[in-house]
Amino acid sequence: MRTKMTARGTAISDGDLISYSSGTTSTDPYSFRVMRNDSQLFESVVRRLPSSVVKALSGESPPMVINCYPMPLMLGSHAVLVDTYLSFKIFSRAFALAAHESLPCILVGQPLFVLDALIKHTDQGRPVPRDVVIASGGYYMPRSLEHTILKVLNIHRRQLTVVQLYGLAEGDSGVLISVERADDGQPIYVPRNDRVVIDERHRRLFLTLLDANGHPYIDNLDTGDNILRRERSGIVLENSKRMSEELRTELENWTPDLWKRRTGFMATNGDTSTTAWQLRNGVEAINQDEYDFYDFQKRFSIGTFLEKPIWVK
Repeated sequence: MRTKMTARGTAISDGDLISYSSGTTSTDPYSFRVMRNDSQLFESVVRRLPSSVVKALSGESPPMVINCYPMPLMLGSHAVLVDTYLSFKIFSRAFALAAHESLPCILVGQPLFVLDALIKHTDQGRPVPRDVVIASGGYYMPRSLEHTILKVLNIHRRQLTVVQLYGLAEGDSGVLISVERADDGQPIYVPRNDRVVIDERHRRLFLTLLDANGHPYIDNLDTGDNILRRERSGIVLENSKRMSEELRTELENWTPDLWKRRTGFMATNGDTSTTAWQLRNGVEAINQDEYDFYDFQKRFSIGTFLEKPIWVK
């Protein structure tokens, strides 16, 4: 196997899969992630699920993992994997297949696309699997959005579990896992396994990631996020550059009906310095802060599900 050490100190080898889908607008050719197939992410998530969900995932039928994330996944042989390429039609066909074949289903995706896809799917009256795990990553999922997902799927589901994943653009996906929230709604994150080492320096979160042989492939990386506090067996994180407390409070007060109207993408209207919100495709505005789905994209150059929302005023 041939290996090349890049000018930035990243090793790339025959058979490696690299991804540039790290939620950044950077044109830096080195801003890629080397996908790893030894992370044990699937096993780590399953170990933290309720026993009833683990039983469903461990039955005679293999679970179906539907990837709604703008990057590939490497899961080994633990499940049937469907890549949607962020296509709603592909998602809906795969989700219906899991329902028809009674397969437990794991949806992996960023929160806004997952909600949009589930709303469209159920609005069309298509079948929903009885057992669903949603593994959400990329950015914070407001508790109000999670409640909306529960409402959208409630009439169809037997049980639904939501897991939040914290990844590193420079490292790996799902490095930290949250299956519970603090009283204020913040996710409580724990390392996915003992190969993830947490270090705190002046409240800043540093992470070291070890390979299967115990050697660091990411060493003391400054994540840019702060540890707000330690709670129970995990940590609560904050980053005011990614989400302001003002926006978090506002989004947590959204009702399911409001989430069903708006995609969650926002921008500052330069004409009035007010907040502009993108409506779902086909929804009409009822106030001056709401913009048609495509008009919003044209005016503010944001609002596709390949992007992360800007939640800072």
